[in-house]
Amino acid sequence: MPQVFLSYSKKDSAAAARIVSGLKAEGIDVWWDDGIATGAKWRNEIERQLHAAEVIVTLWSANAATSDWVLEEAEFGRQKGVLHPARLDASPIPLGFGGTQAADLSGWSGSVADEAWHRFSAGLAARLRGDLPPAFEGARRRKRFRRLAAALALCALGAGAAALLFWPTAFASFAPASERAAYSEAMHSGCAALRIFVEDAPFSILALDARRKLANSSTIEEARWTAFEQSLPVAAESGLDAAGSQETACSEARARVSQQGQELCALHQTVGARTRAVDARVAADAACNCRITAGAAGLWRCGVDTTVSCVGEREQMVIVEKC
Repeated sequence: MPQVFLSYSKKDSAAAARIVSGLKAEGIDVWWDDGIATGAKWRNEIERQLHAAEVIVTLWSANAATSDWVLEEAEFGRQKGVLHPARLDASPIPLGFGGTQAADLSGWSGSVADEAWHRFSAGLAARLRGDLPPAFEGARRRKRFRRLAAALALCALGAGAAALLFWPTAFASFAPASERAAYSEAMHSGCAALRIFVEDAPFSILALDARRKLANSSTIEEARWTAFEQSLPVAAESGLDAAGSQETACSEARARVSQQGQELCALHQTVGARTRAVDARVAADAACNCRITAGAAGLWRCGVDTTVSCVGEREQMVIVEKC
């Protein structure tokens, strides 16, 4: 299993490829989504590799800062304490991630002899060995200091603080209306939104309840249905009894092709993967090919050769964090 998970914006694929090549040249095993096997469920594979990685390298750029995928993967790495970021340009690092020192690769030419590259790769190798470089040791000391300061503040608050810690929801009405609204929205949005709420309002009464929910969070596998659409060829003719007018024969052929389209979609979507049919759509004005039947003057038969659009839903299993 690769040691390093590379998180980047697809718009920065060229830079990501150079970094993967450089790390592999130094014996560091890297996984990035360019290596997803054909036929693999990409969302499940990304989640599996995220959980397995020892270090998550995030390549920050203007493109990455607006990518939901990169932000979510970086948040996962930050929560696990395995985030190892680098800058590809001078754009600001997104709010909430600036506390982790990022290596500057904005001017890196691709040479492994470059000093900036050496600092980045040496720091990454040290993390993989379990030896944090000085920058990360400093971050660890700052985190310990913040925890100690928070603990002293809680002690100073006395019995009232203890009450807030164990019964935060009982004091929710004391929070400003804007905080209550933001917290309500965060609870309905999920764990990631709760973490953002805690970062934005760390001293809020409601942040205590948010921390409790995050501490008791769990991951489950959940089935979700996603829509898809597929076109299939379908053809039908009017009945064996010829019609007295071309319009009648054409209308009958269209009705038959619509029925056959529905049956074809239902049959096609019950085979193989877990899917379910939602709708079958055949153009109401599909062209008719009509002819007068031999030996029956004035009697018509028509055929329709078109496509049916099968609309359905496909079940996918995803890993979901519950708070």
